[in-house]
Amino acid sequence: MTKIRKETTKKIKIECYYNEATARIKKSADVIVNRMLIEIESGGNVRFEEGSPTDIWFSSCPDLVLSRFCASDYKDHNVSGIKIHRIIRIHNRMLRTWFDDILSSIVDDPDGEYYPCNRNTGYRKLLEYLFWMQDPQLSNGANEQGHLLEEGFLEAQTYSDLGRDGAVSLSNSLSLADRHRIEHLTKNGKNSDYSDSCPFRYGQLVISKVYLGKSVKALDDRQISKSSYPKIDAVFKPRKMCISIEGDTLCECSARQCEWYLFDNRLVLPEYVVEFEYVTKIERLRALLQDPEVTKINFASFDDLPLPLDPNIKVNGICVEKATLLKWRGLEAERYQTALDQRANALNSRKKLENDIKDLRQQAELAVFVKEDAVIQFKHVQVQMNDNQTELDEMQASMKDIERKLENYKADVLKLQEDLPASDRRNPEAERDELYIFTLFTSLSFGGVILMLKFKTMQNL
Repeated sequence: MTKIRKETTKKIKIECYYNEATARIKKSADVIVNRMLIEIESGGNVRFEEGSPTDIWFSSCPDLVLSRFCASDYKDHNVSGIKIHRIIRIHNRMLRTWFDDILSSIVDDPDGEYYPCNRNTGYRKLLEYLFWMQDPQLSNGANEQGHLLEEGFLEAQTYSDLGRDGAVSLSNSLSLADRHRIEHLTKNGKNSDYSDSCPFRYGQLVISKVYLGKSVKALDDRQISKSSYPKIDAVFKPRKMCISIEGDTLCECSARQCEWYLFDNRLVLPEYVVEFEYVTKIERLRALLQDPEVTKINFASFDDLPLPLDPNIKVNGICVEKATLLKWRGLEAERYQTALDQRANALNSRKKLENDIKDLRQQAELAVFVKEDAVIQFKHVQVQMNDNQTELDEMQASMKDIERKLENYKADVLKLQEDLPASDRRNPEAERDELYIFTLFTSLSFGGVILMLKFKTMQNL
């Protein structure tokens, strides 16, 4: 009986998931059919262009959505990311002309209508792209998207009559723009036993170009209306005024998140529709932990394991049903997180110090190598200088020997001249001149050799 009951429960669960998927596909098909009817009925004045990665404008939309998505805002719903499936660009000539005409009447100088240079370009700083998502709690709120894509947003007075703030509500944060839909679907999902753990998983986001004009912060939590701000074009509320403190996030980006209220619906131009999906990993994590064949470990029960940060605490099992991500409870978790951050900072400092030491070591090795090379070159120069000095000493000794031989030769010549008869003797002055020239030539030759050796030695130095 237990097995039959288990299989019956599984069958009911599968049927519920099948019905949800069928309803989602049918709703998506109805939206596509309605858009095609709008294109046909408008005669091409309203057109929907499905984007592809090759389009120039395509990449800017995912970047904008991802930059304004913060996982910390969804920590209570176990959402860890977002996946974009489709982006559709809206071409609505009527709304575009309407927007351009109103904007021109505001920014153009009426006294210089014949001079295009008189247009004030400072208005571009007041243009912003904001998010809008449907509010199921409004009457006919499920069909509001089809209406605004064709005819634009409702007037401020219409929203006031429906019990909302008397202005077009948009946001620069995905969590703020989608909070009404998330609350509604989460509340309805609790009534079903076999619904998706993330009932708001799939959604459609409208990105609109907005002219903010003169804007101020909301004075209090009362409903916003044009009568309360007579000379103002837009009013904004920070996140802390839109969400209670208990449900608020501690992320740094929360300070930049605001909800905007525009009093003139003509200054809000819808341009893109983004179909996205919230990504959750909780169910997959639990399934893996419950299947020992996949992980090869029984996480429900195992031997005592000391906690790394506090060895006195022993862990002997994991409650798989309560396993989650991005979940921090109590002061112990904050203390562990602080210890982990300190250890990470210490590791980063140690790594930086090791890199600095490595650089200094390389510089020291380079300096030692340069010094050794200089010492070797100096020793080589010293050896050359010693060799040149030896050659110089030898040349000086040779010169002294030659000078001595010349003196002996001179004495021998004078002696032979004295032994010759008077008729055979030559002029003594001519003999002396020839001997002097020979001696001078020999001395200059050896002197040049010595000078060359000295010049070579100076070059080596």
